[in-house]
Amino acid sequence: MQPEWWQWTVAGIALILSEFAVPAFLLLWFGVGALIVAGVAAVVPELGLSIQMGIWLGVSFLLLLLALFLKRLRRRKRQTSE
Repeated sequence: MQPEWWQWTVAGIALILSEFAVPAFLLLWFGVGALIVAGVAAVVPELGLSIQMGIWLGVSFLLLLLALFLKRLRRRKRQTSE
């Protein structure tokens, strides 16, 4: 069984909304990753589950690293301006 695009959309929205309960901007990136996979799965519906999961984990991890990098960069910039 492979998830369809709408299932990824529901999962992405649920993860983004659950960010209200966990205010650390952690689940947000997994939700955005799920929405990106929903778009890819809508365009290429024959993708297997393992490829979809790989895209989801890869995109989510890259977004999380980018967010952490930007947060550190802002913190460093703030420290040098003080």
